[in-house]
Amino acid sequence: MPYYQIADISMSVETSNQYIIDRLKTFLSQDIGHADLTVEMQVQDDIQLPMGEIVSDEITMKWIKKNSAQGGYFAYLTTPTGRPIAAVDSDSHWTRCKVFYQGDIISSDVNVNPPDILSLQFLGIAFRNYILFRDSVVLHASCIEYQGKGIAFSAPSGTGKSTHVSLWEQYKGGTRVINDDAPVIRMMDGKPILCGTPWSGSSDKYLNVNVPLTAIVILERDSKNSIRFLNSAESVTGLLPRLLLPYHDAELMELAISTFEKILAGTPVYHLKCRPDVEAVELVYQCIK
Repeated sequence: MPYYQIADISMSVETSNQYIIDRLKTFLSQDIGHADLTVEMQVQDDIQLPMGEIVSDEITMKWIKKNSAQGGYFAYLTTPTGRPIAAVDSDSHWTRCKVFYQGDIISSDVNVNPPDILSLQFLGIAFRNYILFRDSVVLHASCIEYQGKGIAFSAPSGTGKSTHVSLWEQYKGGTRVINDDAPVIRMMDGKPILCGTPWSGSSDKYLNVNVPLTAIVILERDSKNSIRFLNSAESVTGLLPRLLLPYHDAELMELAISTFEKILAGTPVYHLKCRPDVEAVELVYQCIK
């Protein structure tokens, strides 16, 4: 069984899905024999629901707190008619998980293979819930490494995070995109570390790289460029909606918020109002250099 190292966390994944195998290739580890997180992935057309309490019931995504002796959760995605099409089944600490997904779903877009997208998405659910026990959170952000410094640019979707990062690539030689959508921030030895993951949204920009987190920048489109340092209250207000939080579990939520507070205690946060130009890049650079 292959072993992978993501955010310095060991994960084994048993799957025959070539898309998943290729996606994780960058994170392949030679350190076999130990896995912090074990995931078994299966194509299953008839996904059976366990007994338990529904603790979160969104339009198509539902969470069941299982009644089994092992505890844990069963999260699943449904069609509008209520048919489960993908699911993750976990133990109480998310150390052993199974991912189920239907293999015959088709899309009107010939470039999209829904079983591949769903399998990667639910593998990500398993990973991001496990890492909460390891002083880690996932932030919706596009992040880079420049001269050994990690910078995360966060904002609502469509604001221009990827555009701003592309400007760094254009004007700041040596810039590397660590992840373009869902990096991990992990507290290691008392310091926040920005980590690449294979979950990068619609982009294929991701690296197996861990660097010190130097700054978080909240982006906002504007006709003029300006930047200012945010105090603690402003940072929480601006970033909390960008965290992928475990609303289904109070204990995990406490772990996530505790880690988030540690990250903010050691990381300056800035608000950048900007146009998509080189001057906006320079404003951030002057803050972090």
